[in-house]
Amino acid sequence: MTSRVAEKNELAALNDRLAMYIERVRQLEGDKDRLTTICREMEVRIERQSSNVKAVYDRELAEMRRLLDVLAQEKAKVQLEANKLQSEVEDLKAK
Repeated sequence: MTSRVAEKNELAALNDRLAMYIERVRQLEGDKDRLTTICREMEVRIERQSSNVKAVYDRELAEMRRLLDVLAQEKAKVQLEANKLQSEVEDLKAK
């Protein structure tokens, strides 16, 4: 009789342990689902921010290229004027 009671108690204990494992697995699956959702949301947010940063970078790069072109044109004008003045100075020295 005692072995039957001990067996019943052991089975009850094992059943309780199994129930705890099952509950823990369910809890971990729920945590995994929540973390997966958070990861997806963060990936979307990061992608959006990356796109925004890229757009700002591209605009600023285009503006800097435009300014560089303007400065190159101004430099060319100044160099032409300097060459012209240098030529005049040489002509005046020759006279």
